[in-house]
Amino acid sequence: MLNELFSWLNDDANHHPISSQIVYLSTLKNELDGFSLKNRKLLASFWSSKYSSNDNVNAESQKNLSMQKEFLDFLNFCENKLAVKDGCSAALLAFQYAIASQQQVKRAYDIEKMKQLISLAMQENREETLSYYLSEKEHLNSDVRSAISTAIVEHNLSYFTVQFTHQKNPLGIIPLCRQFLGTPEEFAALLLWLLQQGVAVERILKAGLLHDFIGYHLFSLHAPESPIIELYALMAQFPQAHALCEKAARISCSARGLEAYTLTGVLQEAEESCEIDREDSYDFTSDADNFKDLYTVFAQPFLSAALKFTAQEAWFEQLAAALNSLPLKDLSRFIDMTAAEKNPKLIEKLSALISVGTLNGLLDDKHWSVLHLLPYKGDLYEKISSIKIEGVLNYLDQQEASLFDKIPQLMSLFLAFRDKKKEVAISIYENIIDKIADNPQFSEDSYLLKNLRKFKHKERILVKKCGQYEASFHFEVLKQIACFPFTISHYYAIEDAWLHASRKLNALKEIVYFDSGFPHDKYNLQGYIGKLLFKQQGEQFNIEDFMVSLGVDCILNPTEVNEYEYALIESLCAIDEENCRNKIIGMLAEKYKNYNWLHRKYGQEGILARVLRNDNAGLFIFLAEKQPLQITRALIKEICREAVHFIPWEITPWNVIHYLVTTNAEQFDCDVIRQFLDLAIQQNRPASIELFCKLGIQHQDKKLGRMIERAFRLAVEQANIPLINFFCGLNQSLISPTLMLEGVGQALTKENFAIAAYIMESIPKNNFFQHSIEMLLQAAVAKNKPNIIQFLYGATETLSKNCLQKAFLKAVNLGFTDSVRQLCNLPTALPVSILDAGLESAIKLGHLHVVEYLCTVKLAKGKEYLTQKTLDIALQVAARHGVLMVVDYLCNLDLQPSQAALRSAYKRAVSKEHTAVALYLRNREKATRQVTLETPSIGEEAMGLLPSMSMFAQKTLKEKNSEQLIGAKSLLS
Repeated sequence: MLNELFSWLNDDANHHPISSQIVYLSTLKNELDGFSLKNRKLLASFWSSKYSSNDNVNAESQKNLSMQKEFLDFLNFCENKLAVKDGCSAALLAFQYAIASQQQVKRAYDIEKMKQLISLAMQENREETLSYYLSEKEHLNSDVRSAISTAIVEHNLSYFTVQFTHQKNPLGIIPLCRQFLGTPEEFAALLLWLLQQGVAVERILKAGLLHDFIGYHLFSLHAPESPIIELYALMAQFPQAHALCEKAARISCSARGLEAYTLTGVLQEAEESCEIDREDSYDFTSDADNFKDLYTVFAQPFLSAALKFTAQEAWFEQLAAALNSLPLKDLSRFIDMTAAEKNPKLIEKLSALISVGTLNGLLDDKHWSVLHLLPYKGDLYEKISSIKIEGVLNYLDQQEASLFDKIPQLMSLFLAFRDKKKEVAISIYENIIDKIADNPQFSEDSYLLKNLRKFKHKERILVKKCGQYEASFHFEVLKQIACFPFTISHYYAIEDAWLHASRKLNALKEIVYFDSGFPHDKYNLQGYIGKLLFKQQGEQFNIEDFMVSLGVDCILNPTEVNEYEYALIESLCAIDEENCRNKIIGMLAEKYKNYNWLHRKYGQEGILARVLRNDNAGLFIFLAEKQPLQITRALIKEICREAVHFIPWEITPWNVIHYLVTTNAEQFDCDVIRQFLDLAIQQNRPASIELFCKLGIQHQDKKLGRMIERAFRLAVEQANIPLINFFCGLNQSLISPTLMLEGVGQALTKENFAIAAYIMESIPKNNFFQHSIEMLLQAAVAKNKPNIIQFLYGATETLSKNCLQKAFLKAVNLGFTDSVRQLCNLPTALPVSILDAGLESAIKLGHLHVVEYLCTVKLAKGKEYLTQKTLDIALQVAARHGVLMVVDYLCNLDLQPSQAALRSAYKRAVSKEHTAVALYLRNREKATRQVTLETPSIGEEAMGLLPSMSMFAQKTLKEKNSEQLIGAKSLLS
């Protein structure tokens, strides 16, 4: 085949059509073997002709040998191509060889034959042939390129004519045709097909295809061989396109900045403009043949369009078949692309088309695009739930897929678990947060942010993450300032870490905005470094050296604020040390007189805000004493506002505030006092709480009561005795006995008996106190807290016998043996009648452990509580209520029940239909009467007892639940 094709290509006289077929490397080997034999014959003939006197014979032999050498070059060329990719069209191989020969100036082949070759090659493999030509055409001369491009247009036109046969509305596929914008040969064929289908020139122009084409190739607008020029050159060779080309030459491009250009790319004043009427809606002819043809031409972009197109059921059957036949990798990519459009209805439709088998295949191969289908596939949710979510997250992290795919997949997974599994949802949320922090561009995705903001646990997660980033940055600062001397290289390392952390924090603040104490600009960062560096170096710290390490020019600008002045101000406000402060103030005095820098605003903050943010009491006192800063009510209110502003940063200038209270208490009004007290309570600062409570009392603030209640509860919770002592010493109008008793209960909850006793000493001992203590005792019993019971008894003398007896019976009823034991061991002895009532109640309720304890209780003077009479009564109560375990325990004590008690108990059990208990007692009585240790089996004994029992009891024994009989048997054995 290759020999014939090569001969045809080199025979200038032979213009007959030639056929082609697919060539494989094995076929080529056979050609090479045949060539070797033929080549030896030609060499022999050539050397024979050397000795011939006939010049014609000699010339013919030399020509044949030369052609054979060229054929060997052709075969070697084909072998190299097939070694890269086996199985190629013979016509394409010949075309590639002809192109390569022209580029190497070996030989120029007939253009018509090259056109015929590329037509044959495109019939066999259109995409590969076109791709090869487009990669090589810029190396061809203009005549060859024009001819071959024209041939490709003709082939494409024929191809489109066949493939679009069933498409009734040509304009219905226009949105898909925009994928041909990059190739003039395909785009020209498309325009010719539209004209061939009878679409008017004006309608083609209004569709905006030519406008899109020039916009697509705008970068090459002025190139001498631009795709725009090439398109219209190709169109000019087809008479049916002349009207379209002429019209395009008169119409303005209309794109912004290109109004002076026509659609043909020529810079001239356009005669007309064209209003574009884009129809991006699809209008496919809904039949199976058209589906197959369009899919053949447009591939996956058509599937995406078909998914959006509303059609008949047959159309969706075709779509489902096409989707489920895609390679899993391609289908996974298709799902990701569909999900990227953020159209839930589209995803729902897609999930309905994908079969269970395909879905399982995607899941087995770990194509996590299936996560987008979770809301619509219940079975899929169950399967994902059974997989450890950490494994899924780790696998996704290790994949090389784009984050533009990963994050939407994680978002789908998160939404599926958000309302069902909290811990799983939090893990996924944190993973998404980490990716957004590392890639801040995702913080601009409004759909993503909207769903992240809906998660009710977001604040806790974001605060935790931000804390981690800030801690990491702080560690880097400490690492750098540990180096001595501190140089500019260390500062740059800190600045890089700060920028890295800032990007992360800013990305997370797009989800939920919150303030933090993280340095918000470069100058704030310099002050932050200076403060830590001073703590690190102490007396060795030198402000001039620090300024040099920041890389600033250490000269103050007389007319404006420069970097040096910013750095000095930040350092002054951050470092609370007298020598350093005086030195910086001296430096600033070179430019400012009378502390005028105090009234300047540096960036978004003034000096006062910086002083408060750093709680620099030394600088504040210095300014107050030198009187450039006047302490007024207005100033204190401003300080209060700033302090409230710093709450999210967990920064409050308490040193400054305490100084103001000490020196200017009269300037504080009641509202400000309450606000500072509220801050002190929030931040758990006992000294500040006491200070502002006292100040509020001095101001006779009538609204202070509720604040004192909160503060008192906090003091009890923190077990702060000095603060509790302060509150307990207040007037009852400020802290009531009710509140103090509430504090007692709060302390007892944590079994902090010292605090409880301390508060109780301050409460008036009256009826209300006694009632409250009794209520606390009942609560302790209800929670089975024997230590609290003991404390309440020992800490007060107001517990009545009646109260203790009620508590005992309550403990018995609840089955709390520890509390029962504690109440029985109190010095106030319980009367026998109460013990009897407790024992009966414990038996009725089946509290065996309580019964066991009560049977061991000793009365006054070591006397045993359990007497023969008490035991016999207890046994009858247990039998009457059918409590087999208690009956067994009572019958096995050292003190044995009497025969009369056993018989009575047996009768009560039979009358109440407690078959297992009756059987047990009958056996016990018999064993006691015979004085034997042997015990018959439960089955034999049951059958032996039947004659002596009532008919009803016999029936009950036969039909009774087997669990009772098994229980009895285990006891008897």
